[in-house]
Amino acid sequence: MRWSAFAQEAPRLAALIAERFDDAANLRPMGGHGLLNLSAERPLADGWRLLLRLDNALDKDFETARTYATDGRTATIALRWAMR
Repeated sequence: MRWSAFAQEAPRLAALIAERFDDAANLRPMGGHGLLNLSAERPLADGWRLLLRLDNALDKDFETARTYATDGRTATIALRWAMR
């Protein structure tokens, strides 16, 4: 069994967000940022898969809107079962 770097329904590997504004009048600029997300999955048994995901792998401090708190690095481990 081999690990696959491209999981089904995987999140974006990288995201680059340009400078943007936080208000409709374009008076409050916000800086851009980049994020790195990693994911992998592996089949375990008939119908079962192990999924691993690391979002914001570089632990980048960013805001999607001014004063809106965002998570730092987060990890997810999941088991998926699909009836066949």
